[in-house]
Order: sequence, then structure tokens, then C-alpha cells
Amino acid sequence: PTILTEPQDEIIYVGADGAIEPIPIVGTLAYINNGNAWVISGSSTNKRPLTTDSALDSLVFSLSPDGRYLMYTAAPEDDDMFVNEFWLIHTDGNSDPVQLVPTDVLLAEWKPVADEAYIISYSTGEVRQIAPYWQALNNLWTMEIDPDDGSTLNIEEVVAENSGGLYGWWGTIFSWSPDGQTLAWARADSAGILADDGEFVPLISYPVFNTSQPWSWRTTLSWSWNSQLLAVTAHGDPVGSEPPENSPAFDIAVTDLDGEFVATVYPAAGMWSAPRFSPLLGSDSDSSVRGYLAYMRARERYNTVSGAYDLIVADRDGSNARAIFPRSDQPGMVTEDFGLTAQDFVWSPDGRQIALVYQGNLWVVDADSGVSHQLTFDGGAEHPVWTQ
Repeated sequence: PTILTEPQDEIIYVGADGAIEPIPIVGTLAYINNGNAWVISGSSTNKRPLTTDSALDSLVFSLSPDGRYLMYTAAPEDDDMFVNEFWLIHTDGNSDPVQLVPTDVLLAEWKPVADEAYIISYSTGEVRQIAPYWQALNNLWTMEIDPDDGSTLNIEEVVAENSGGLYGWWGTIFSWSPDGQTLAWARADSAGILADDGEFVPLISYPVFNTSQPWSWRTTLSWSWNSQLLAVTAHGDPVGSEPPENSPAFDIAVTDLDGEFVATVYPAAGMWSAPRFSPLLGSDSDSSVRGYLAYMRARERYNTVSGAYDLIVADRDGSNARAIFPRSDQPGMVTEDFGLTAQDFVWSPDGRQIALVYQGNLWVVDADSGVSHQLTFDGGAEHPVWTQ
């Protein structure tokens, strides 16, 4: 045969093209991608990185209530001396990050306040040379900061250094109520509120969970919009003859601020169920006001540590529950990086959408219709946070 034209190698690409469908993004949505902070605002096509050194450790990643500032923790220059460094950056992407005074920060959040002050609360630890590479001090400090240069304007001790109860080396979880008046806490075997005199008042107690690993399980804490209810994951009773600390059951429970009731919303939902109340839909005076409770539900109810989950949206009392993501013929969601607690999904500030991480990518799902949109495609996303 006579060769008229030499053959050429050809690569045929099959699958998602990486194109992002433009959808509205209310407020500011931030997430970690391959160790860097990214933000999306206005539209899903408006993505931009805030950091480029791939140093974020995911222990702290929190947006200010107005969405203007992001605080995060990152790997220190000397990891033999420090757990991490504490940083703040403007979300407009036009300024360099500023380092805050505290180091070795295991947990931090913005405190809701009525005025325009920027107040944060944080808990610290000490470096260890074995996993998890920190020893929690279970303390809590509040600090008002100047966001322009990170300087400290006022600092107060809210919770003194303490043992943290069983498995206290992992750390105590703290969460402010939406009105900024009440502080909730979670330890290995209980969750509750901090009294005015500094006493830890338990609202719900359960058996500690023995992981047999260098990490300890903590429930997430979610306040209702009116600061009256707390949604938690509670370690359940044994399902057979196993010791209580080895029970594979984890229930979703809601308790009131006064501790008058504890209601099981869904039994055996899973360790990483992370129930979260939606923001208020409507207004206090609106008789048709609605709200939701979202949570993860294990596909195998007693295979919850590394098992697959579906995202569920229900009414605030747990009724009318429905799975909205992923489709039943697709693999379930799996929690891989959880820091002190899991952060696989978050509500939009208007309570209409949920941002989540699925197979390493960021998705946004409509809470009513279940219509979903994939926003990243490189498999490196984690820890979404969303605010105004």
C-alpha cells in the first residue's frame, strides 16, 4: 500500500468538560481547595483564590457575618514548636493576609454582635509530637480585632484552661447562639450550654465513643434561628451485646435551651449526620414562616465511620424528610477530613440552597427541588462556609 498521509495520535476526552453553569450565589461562599482559600460571590462563575501557598490546615475556616473577612489557620514555619498560625484576609482578594496574635488555635468563630465590631472567639492547644499533634487546652477567649491590620483591641477569657472531660486532649467544641447571648459546648460524652457563672450545664448526655484511633468524636452544634433549640448528634445505646462505648448507633436529637426536653429526630442516622438548622425563611411576624433541618443519613445505619451518606432535608421538627443528594444510583457522600468536627455541607444565608462536598468537589443543591450544580472539578475541595 502507498501511504498518502501519515497517521496522527489522537486523544479523545470523554466526561465532564469542567464548564460551570452560572447560578446565583447569595452572599459569599468560601471553601478550601487543595490547601488554599477560595471564594465565590454573586455567581458560580465568579470564583477566585485568596491564598496560593497551599498551607491551610482546615481546623479554622470561618467567614465574618458580613462576608467581608475570612479567618483561617495554616501550617506554621516551625511545626515542632507550633500547631499552626492564625490568619485573617479580606474576601475582596485585593489585600494580603494579616497574621493574628494567637497561635495553636484549634477552633475559632465570629461572635454575633449587634454593632459593627469584629469579635472572634477561639480555643487553643499545645503541640505534640504524636497524632493528632496537639493537646487541647479546652479554653475559650474572645478578642475584638481591627480587621485592617489584625491588631487586638480587647481580649477576654470566657472559659479557663481545663481538662475537657473524657478524651479532653481532642478538644471542646464551642458555638455561639445567633443572638450572641449563649455559648453551647460539646465534649466526648455530652453537650450543653455555659451558665452565667461559667458552669458547664449539660443538656444531653450519651456514652463516649471509643474510636481506637488517635482522634476522638465530637458532635456538631447547630442553633435554631431564634437561639432556643440545639440540634446535635448523640451517641446511641448499644444495639447488641457490645459495650456502650462501642455502639455503632448515632441519633439526631434536638434539645431546648432550658433542658426541658430532648427529642430524637431520627435514630441511627450516623456518626457524621451533622444536623443543621436552616436560617429563618420569612420573618418572625409571618404566619407562613418556614425553616428546615438538614442532616446526613447513613445508607447503612450501623456503618457510619467510613460509610456512605445521603443529604436529607426535613421540616424543623424532622417531619417530611426527603433525600435530595446524591441520586440513589450514585455513590453516597463520604466524610474524609473532619478536623475537630465534620463540615461537609452548609446552608446559604437565605436558607434556599446547600453547599456540599461530594467526591472532593463543591456542589450547590436547591433545598426544595434537589436540583444540583457542580462548581469544582479537580477533587480538592473541602470545608464550605457561607454567609452574607
